[in-house]
Amino acid sequence: ADASCGYQSTGPSSAVADDNGHGTFVAGVVLAAAGNGLGGMDAAGNVDVRILPVKVLDCTGEGRASQAAAGIRYAARAGARVIVLAFSGASDSPALREAIVEARQMYGALIVAAAGNDGSTEPQFPSGYPGVLAVGGTGVVRADGHVDYLQPSPFSNISAAVRVLAPAVGIMGPVPRVLCGHRDWTCIEGEPYAYASGTSYAAPLVAGAYAILIAYDPNLTPDEGMRLLIGAARPIEGSQAGQVDIAAALARAR
Repeated sequence: ADASCGYQSTGPSSAVADDNGHGTFVAGVVLAAAGNGLGGMDAAGNVDVRILPVKVLDCTGEGRASQAAAGIRYAARAGARVIVLAFSGASDSPALREAIVEARQMYGALIVAAAGNDGSTEPQFPSGYPGVLAVGGTGVVRADGHVDYLQPSPFSNISAAVRVLAPAVGIMGPVPRVLCGHRDWTCIEGEPYAYASGTSYAAPLVAGAYAILIAYDPNLTPDEGMRLLIGAARPIEGSQAGQVDIAAALARAR
């Protein structure tokens, strides 16, 4: 861990607090996507989604692949149906690869990973591993200031591993109030919400879509869910991957 984070211990601990903001933002996007009412799973039209936060990166957003692998195993063994990996890197890691295989094959977890923000055509990791649902981003800011989400984001990685796209520009989500004005978080009118861009925020939108699908069909497997999300995706000009369409995927499931 970075010395500036001030941790007393670098070992596993249940005393977890979000000192970076990224995790809280990602969790908020999952909940927003799953709670849009399309699922119709209760009288209010909401899907029951529970978040299991697993902190594997330090306050600066840095960490080791071995720590991320341990976090994946922890989440899968705890019963997580979908695991969002909102980070990427250029280095392959056998430990990370093995943890993903275990989570999918032994515990039935869908792994959703951000494609990365380098504008590269080379696969990143963990999104480039087989069996992972790699998510790229859409969104281009037009001259009038509005965002066109029917175009791929210029910063989004677009390797052959990317199977689906989701909005990645100007996404609103929650951040810990204590971080407003710190670590590049500019909160909206002093409230614990901010706007951010990146494939880190496209991936949880897809995870939220999957939450709706498994709420409708609890027996849905990761492979079946991937086929539904990819098959129902809306074509995007200039991209081999389509944009996630929650309503269309749910209609196919029915």
